Amino acid sequence: MPFLSIKIGQKALFNACCRVLIHFIFCSIRSAFIAVLRGINFCGISLFKMTDLEIKTLKKLGNSELGYSSLFTCLVQEFKYPEATAYRLLNAMKLVSEVPEVEDKIQSGKLSVSTIAQVQSYCQAQKRENGLDIKLEEKKQILQVVEGRSKRETEKLLASLHPEQPLPLIRETERVLTPHDTEIKFVANGKLLAKLNRIKDLTAHKNINPSYAELFDGMADTVLNKIDPMNNPTDSQVNSQIKKKSRYIPAQIRREVGVKAGGQCCYVNPTNGHRCTEKRGLEIEHLQAFAKNGTHKLSNLLLYCRNHNLHSARKIFGSIMNKYVPPQ
Repeated sequence: MPFLSIKIGQKALFNACCRVLIHFIFCSIRSAFIAVLRGINFCGISLFKMTDLEIKTLKKLGNSELGYSSLFTCLVQEFKYPEATAYRLLNAMKLVSEVPEVEDKIQSGKLSVSTIAQVQSYCQAQKRENGLDIKLEEKKQILQVVEGRSKRETEKLLASLHPEQPLPLIRETERVLTPHDTEIKFVANGKLLAKLNRIKDLTAHKNINPSYAELFDGMADTVLNKIDPMNNPTDSQVNSQIKKKSRYIPAQIRREVGVKAGGQCCYVNPTNGHRCTEKRGLEIEHLQAFAKNGTHKLSNLLLYCRNHNLHSARKIFGSIMNKYVPPQ
């Protein structure tokens, strides 16, 4: 019996030690996670100690020096953040820059990065969908009300604001189903639905009752055949036809510039050779500026994204080009 009681005591002691160890590990992981959330650093600058100047510096870093078209692209490609995380961080950064006192609430645990990003996303969506510009004081009031709330509670509270101008119940989403198929969901208003039905009527001779997938596939083909320079490769014979001082660049030259660039921004980071990956909103860039007697010959033209086109213009013409920076 004494031997049995000793064995039982050792087993109880072992179980107790295991519980203490597991609790210690859990608390350590939790503390480390909170520390990461409260002090994430990007290029040595705390995301939650950002002034407007620091945000502009980061935008310049992301757009120009590292060769990325946006800070979002920089976060994802250079610093390997998941897209959803990068989006939340950028939204949180924007709101913290507007309401600096939020930083103390993050440090105290009253507000989380996710909650701040939710509020900023709501404000942006109201402006985009309903034209409602939520003022700074109202943002402060909203942040005060959502303190300590969960993600679901914050969603409900935000949905109750401005009932006269509700946001769409279904957000635009993309969900990968197979390696070749992606499910896309969005809300079509009455005007868009009328346009889609009109297109169905006009193309009924090809397909009497197309699915939405077939309809969008046909529309995509029509638009790309019209505006995509990669679909219209030709040999240029018109350089000599360009008027000397006209800013007009013939469509054929534009197509060839697009083909030469591969439909992608041509800006290359001079430090590490990284080429910008942006393929949207591309603009013609003159190697020798048009205002400095540059020509529209193919050899003088490149394709740049908006941000790198402005970056190049600033290097040539200085800060006067800042007035062309689009609003964030």
